[in-house]
Amino acid sequence: MPPPARGHCGSGAHAHYSASKGGASSLSRGPAPKIRVNIVAPGIIATHTTERLAHEKGRTPLDDTSVKRFGGAEEVARVVAVLCSELAAFATGRPST
Repeated sequence: MPPPARGHCGSGAHAHYSASKGGASSLSRGPAPKIRVNIVAPGIIATHTTERLAHEKGRTPLDDTSVKRFGGAEEVARVVAVLCSELAAFATGRPST
């Protein structure tokens, strides 16, 4: 199950993570009819920690992702740039994954 989905379905071992993802998603829907509000909920992002864990555990965390690789900070930044622009004027109250 991709990481953003875990915020909606829950995960016993990661309840704190699920709660924070689900809470952010719910928070974005409240004011959405009046103002433009969006959240970005990317999958696993390449960091020193995630790369170390993948090396220690094999590529199993990536097996849950649709693209079978870590995302990059630049990729997330591009999504944020679009959401902040007029290109996304109609998008509100929904997570971008």
